[in-house]
Formats: sequence, C-alpha cells, structure tokens
Amino acid sequence: MGLSVPDNMDTSSACELIREGISSIVDGVRGLERLTLYVYGGAAQKGLLSVTIASTDSKLYIRSGLGVAASRLLAEKMPSKIKEVTFGRHVSAADRRSVLEEVGAGREVGLVTVGEQYGALDGWRSDSFPSIRGVAIVLSVPDGLEASAAAERIRDGISSIVSDVRGLERLTVDAYSGAGQQRSSSVTIASTDSELHIYSALGVTVGRLLAEKMPSKVKEVMFEPTVSPEGRRSVLEGLGVEREVGTVRLTGPSVSLTEGALDGWQSDNFPSIGHVRIGEAYTMDVEVPNNLEASAAAELIHGGISSIVGGVRGLKCLTLRVRGSNAADAAIRQLLRTEVFAHFTIDTRERRWRWGRNFRWSSYAIELTATRRS
Repeated sequence: MGLSVPDNMDTSSACELIREGISSIVDGVRGLERLTLYVYGGAAQKGLLSVTIASTDSKLYIRSGLGVAASRLLAEKMPSKIKEVTFGRHVSAADRRSVLEEVGAGREVGLVTVGEQYGALDGWRSDSFPSIRGVAIVLSVPDGLEASAAAERIRDGISSIVSDVRGLERLTVDAYSGAGQQRSSSVTIASTDSELHIYSALGVTVGRLLAEKMPSKVKEVMFEPTVSPEGRRSVLEGLGVEREVGTVRLTGPSVSLTEGALDGWQSDNFPSIGHVRIGEAYTMDVEVPNNLEASAAAELIHGGISSIVGGVRGLKCLTLRVRGSNAADAAIRQLLRTEVFAHFTIDTRERRWRWGRNFRWSSYAIELTATRRS
C-alpha cells in the first residue's frame, strides 16, 4: 500500500493520520497476517517511510524526519520481534536513538542498518533500547580527516557499540573515504565468522587499531593488491600470534608479478593462518610481465612460494593464480615439478573460463596449490 502525504500537511498531522490508519487496518481487518505501507511526501514525493507489520518479518525503513516521528508513534503497533530497522543517511544519531527507545527494551530487533553518514557510530548507548542481534553500518569518512583520527574514531565507535548494545551477536562496519568515497575497510565482528577487509592505506590504519577487538578466531582477512606488502604485514602483526585466521586473501584488480604480491608474508608476530589465497577466478591474477624472462619469472614465483610455505605459521594450503606467456607457464611448471618443498605437495593446474554474452570472451591462468602433507 502506498500513501502520498500532501506537501502542505504538517508533520504531526501526517504522523497521526498514518498511526490511526495503520491501527484501523490492523485492528479491523479479519485474518490479516501482513501489512506493508510505503509513505511518500514533499514536492518530489520522495520515500519517507516504509513499515511492514507481520508475525515473523516486521520491518521499519526510515528516511526522513517525518519517518522518524511516524515510527515513534508506530512503535506500539510493532510485534515483540522485529526483523529489521533501517535508517537512511539523512536520519541523525539523535533521531535514530529516539526511534529505538520507543521500540523499547521489551522488544528484540534482528538487524539495525544505518545508511552512509559520518555520525553512524554515534548514539548507540541507551538502557531503553531493544535487544539488537545485528548492526550493519556504512560510515562516510570526511575527505579532509586525517587517517589516524578517522581510524581512532572508527575504533572507539566500534568499541562503544560492542560494549553498549544489548544482545549484539554481529557487527559490520563498511568505511568509505576520500573525495570519491571509495571503500577503505570493512570489518565484521561476530562469534563464528569475523572478517577484516582492507582496501586502502586508511584501511590499513583502521585494521591495525581494530585488531585488538577481533576474537581469537577470525574467519578471513582480505587485502586488495593496492595495499602494500608492508601494510599487509602491519595488519597481520596487529592481529598477533595469539589469534587464528582461517584464510588470508589477496584479491582485486590483477597485478604484476613484480608489484609485491608475493612479498611481506614472513613475520614471527603473525597469527596462525590456515590458507593463503593469492588471486581469484574472474577478478585477479598475478601477471607475468612480457619483458620478464620466463626463467626469472619462475624463480620469483618459486621464491615467493618458498617464503610463504616456510614462513606462515599453521599454513595448510597456499593457492596462487598466475597468468603469463606460454614460455613463462612452461618454465614455472618445470621448476615446481622438480622442486620438493618440505611437508608440502605442489599441484599445478590449467584454469580456463568464459564470460560475457554467449561466452565469447575467455581467459587462461595456471593455478598453483601447495598443500601440507598429512
């Protein structure tokens, strides 16, 4: 159901109209199991509020001041368990708090989502909040803010949410920064599948500060190739020897073999890492430059594999995707076929895939897998 609020109607009157209308439908329609209402307003009739009242998946989506006011009035009509409450980027921290306080301590919310804004980490402390199982935040970092200040703000905000939100099981914060608001980091803190994704230099700073907040077992740490070997090392050292990481992935745009993808993988302060994966199908390969001799490329790859399998504590498997000339591929295969790595078996496979309309485009790479012998 869609409701268009006249441009000249004041907020309080519109909110009363919405509340009374929903009350009438909920109380008066026999056999009703689900009610969804979309509210539009203003000169351009933009979306202001969306509410779904149902037995299992009730939701609130608040995009405006009118949506905030209406949601506060509608809280009494919501069931004891609400699937999701979403706040748009224009809803302030104070308004967000007021809505959640009206929902009240007697209710449980599965997920609270906050749209892209710098204040998304504020306003999470209240004894009147419902129990909240999950929080997902998109954080917009101002372009002029120094990396250290931004990282400290993210760390402190996450610390506050983790300690103050009752019933929290999972927190995800995606941070965007710079003039173009490019993704810099993503962190998920949860009991079983915590993840840390690093996309930029700011993300490295954030990752180092957040390491102390990560649980003892981390499912995945991901780096884009634009993150330097030193940046990768600093984040992993921040996690420390007492933690265990399931997989560390290097993925994103393809990079040259000479740009450091195989560097920076040795440190006595790294956590235990089960799987290192460098490259992904359809997205990233480590490319052998055309001007690099095949034998030199093979030696670089051999040295990189040796460094990783010999230096990463707890490693069970290393996967590396390489793309180069036929001569380079042959040299790599030959060198690795004759080399024996202590406790590891090397498997070299050719990988081809197609994509695009009618699968017209194809690509080729070799996938090297080093697996610890049982």
